[in-house]
Amino acid sequence: LVVRLNYFDKEGDLGQAPFTAIRVRTNSLKLPPAQEKADTFRYSLPEFPDKDNGEITFRLSYDFLRESISPLINDSLIFRFAVTDRAGNHSDTIDTEPIIIRQPQ
Repeated sequence: LVVRLNYFDKEGDLGQAPFTAIRVRTNSLKLPPAQEKADTFRYSLPEFPDKDNGEITFRLSYDFLRESISPLINDSLIFRFAVTDRAGNHSDTIDTEPIIIRQPQ
């Protein structure tokens, strides 16, 4: 799975900023609270020169997606993304369109 997010940040201070991706399962049972963090991914963006616009690429392997759902049924989900710039300003949150994960037959 590859998601490309275009950004605009007036100060351009996103290098090394915290980036969060949350998987929202739309047709499977919710995970128990102790396992909930498996659906939240927190990263620091790589260091790059300040610029007011660009692209952030988020990648997850199909094996990771497939192994984290029931092996018997297809699943659907969305991803929710947000970033906080180095000054502490929070971005808007953006959601993907629904994504369907198909189990091999």
